[in-house]
Amino acid sequence: MRLFLGLNALIWTGALLVAGPLDVGPQEPPVELPADPPPMRRQRGAWTLSMRSQLVFTSAPDRPHTLAVDLAYPQRGRWMLRAKDPGEDRRTLIYRYGSRLWSIPFGTATSYAATDNKAQDMRLMFALRRALLAWPHQFEWTGEGKQREASLGKLGSLLAHLNEQDYPILLEARHPDGSAYETLTDLKWKEVDGKPRPASFHMIVNGKKIWHEKILRVDRDLRFLDSYFMPHDQRPKAPPRVGQKSRRFASPAGLEWEHMVKNEVLDPRVSGIWREQARRELGKEGGELLAGLGRVIDEGGRLVSVLLIAQPGQAAAGGSWKVTPPRSGLIRRLPQIGPPDATHLRALVAEAREGGTPSRIVLWEAPDGTRELRVEVAP
Repeated sequence: MRLFLGLNALIWTGALLVAGPLDVGPQEPPVELPADPPPMRRQRGAWTLSMRSQLVFTSAPDRPHTLAVDLAYPQRGRWMLRAKDPGEDRRTLIYRYGSRLWSIPFGTATSYAATDNKAQDMRLMFALRRALLAWPHQFEWTGEGKQREASLGKLGSLLAHLNEQDYPILLEARHPDGSAYETLTDLKWKEVDGKPRPASFHMIVNGKKIWHEKILRVDRDLRFLDSYFMPHDQRPKAPPRVGQKSRRFASPAGLEWEHMVKNEVLDPRVSGIWREQARRELGKEGGELLAGLGRVIDEGGRLVSVLLIAQPGQAAAGGSWKVTPPRSGLIRRLPQIGPPDATHLRALVAEAREGGTPSRIVLWEAPDGTRELRVEVAP
């Protein structure tokens, strides 16, 4: 892979992967979460596209690596290549957050900003993975027969060759001049829960096979906070622990109804309309709608969606109701009025990160006026 071999100056020498941070650009100072990119939102019902793979490099067949790729919409990505050796855990990471891109080479915890051609290569890499995981969505594919193309504007283009079921057997990211950047060949698919998922392929760069990739898992139900797509040294600095106490919580599996908020005014009348809609979709046998209202917010305290929960019943719930797995994280009691304090919010997120990857922030309001701030952690 060109990023693997070039951007981080990673060179295979026998069984060792050596990193030399050559020409990777200046380190950027820590920043506040910028307005770029736009707020995270769902695409076709999914918050993220995630995959976990095992890689076998042609140059080191006896030393498998793992690859984790997480993509959120719009313009967010995280890529981590990892090799475990006895007593050592080696990894390199690549991040995208809007127009900003960084790499963390092997052997360092310092992030380096990517610019110019290196940044373009990163964007092509993320676009190719997005095309693979979202096929045939999120790009405007055109063409006839068994070949499709999608323009990426000044970035370049994507090319796909299809099988009889109209799924790619080849996917390629191309530079603006039409030359191939990365090509996935011998791409195989399999049915998982009745849906086609990519299973394996060869990674080709400059006409040579770099690795064989076996996809272990594809997830479309994971959820991450914005800061997950920024290196640790680029995230807003966590404030000191404040006096308020937090406690851990664990909730069993259940049912959730979530409504994305755009320009609606969240008042009792609108909340009542949503609650009645959720009750109808739940049905008489679907379960019992519980009291209270959740507000899903981002790390800046901005409202993302509203949340209702129910105790599962005898029949499957319809509409926007979804079965949810058990959840855990941190919880903190809030005053009964006013928005959550930004300092307290960041402190709670930082504390939750010590136990895992924060996935969602929910401000829960009970009928008696009690309010709690919950930071859920991905299992």
